[in-house]
Amino acid sequence: MRRELCIQSLSFPSRDETVALRLQVAQVQTEVVMIPNAELLITRDRDGKHRLIISSQNNCTILSQCLSDDCFTSAQGAAPNFTAPTWLVQMESDGHQKVFHYPQGFRFLNFHNDNTARMFQLGREALSQNGSTVNLPIRQRSDDGGEEMEIDNDV
Repeated sequence: MRRELCIQSLSFPSRDETVALRLQVAQVQTEVVMIPNAELLITRDRDGKHRLIISSQNNCTILSQCLSDDCFTSAQGAAPNFTAPTWLVQMESDGHQKVFHYPQGFRFLNFHNDNTARMFQLGREALSQNGSTVNLPIRQRSDDGGEEMEIDNDV
């Protein structure tokens, strides 16, 4: 049970995280894994820390990384830093999940096409504006889960 809770915490944003960037990608690759038909999320918690979550459409592969503080503040045009500790969950053919930990993270994140890479770069630039203060409108979750939220039309 504890293992399943750990895997679930890696797979989805926690209650104190908001989704700052969401992309559907045809394929994303690091030096250790290639994930086809993936959803890429970058979340931000109340302390301003970011987390990268990449999960395949069938949830057989999940990559989760707490991004380093300089991931979005590095020079414009420079590659982001993905060297923070990373967890990778992969479903085996027999139905068991294997969990891998990469303390040094990974060196690169490649996308299948240039449009996705450009969208990721634009999202990264938007997140890096004004340091940790993000000017993007981010919908907050309601605490009780069922309340309708009012949208600010000035954004």
